[in-house]
Amino acid sequence: MSWAQVLGQNLRYLRSKGHDGPELSELTEHVTSMTLSVHEQQGWELPRTSNPRIRPLDEDLPRS
Repeated sequence: MSWAQVLGQNLRYLRSKGHDGPELSELTEHVTSMTLSVHEQQGWELPRTSNPRIRPLDEDLPRS
């Protein structure tokens, strides 16, 4: 199954069930473990967990 298929499956699930915090946490834990497993098997460097170029919008707004 490709990442696009999994993303579509997850979006359909969330659309039908609504926002469920524990369920989202479980999905996040699962995708993290799968990512680590694949990278370890392939001998790849682990992906970043954040992007330093992304920051909250209000950081750039002038203070009044």
